[in-house]
Amino acid sequence: MFAPRAWRRLVIMSLTTLTWDSSCENQSNAPQNRTRTWGSHQFNIDKEPCRKIPLKPALWSQLGMNDYLENYPGGSKITLQEYASQVGATDFFPGIGEHPHSGQLCEAVKGRDWYALVAAQNWNSFVNSLYDSAGYAYECPVCAIIVDFFSSVN
Repeated sequence: MFAPRAWRRLVIMSLTTLTWDSSCENQSNAPQNRTRTWGSHQFNIDKEPCRKIPLKPALWSQLGMNDYLENYPGGSKITLQEYASQVGATDFFPGIGEHPHSGQLCEAVKGRDWYALVAAQNWNSFVNSLYDSAGYAYECPVCAIIVDFFSSVN
């Protein structure tokens, strides 16, 4: 289980692993409730929460996600799982060996909440990969030790 503020940082980090797109690199960090531009289209995430936006590292800042999560009602006292449940993702269970799924945009969760859960989902997948790779890396020396031990006995 993540500490309430720690999961927010982890979510941010997961979006930074995506590749940059030149169309979003030069976008300014507008305040969260203003209209934003992606290409030639303008929209307001609060008025159009189901509009799909390409996942890019710059998107986090463009949507004002830090401010949104910092000011989420009771956000400093809840876990990521409780947050997911509050916004409609009742089957979202993050953790080592778990595979949380936020669903499709506006299937159950809308707008900034969906983007936050997708970022947490991606971070969880990354951490699971690290955990699995550490386990596989540990298996190789153990096998070599066992082989060396039995070959020296014979």
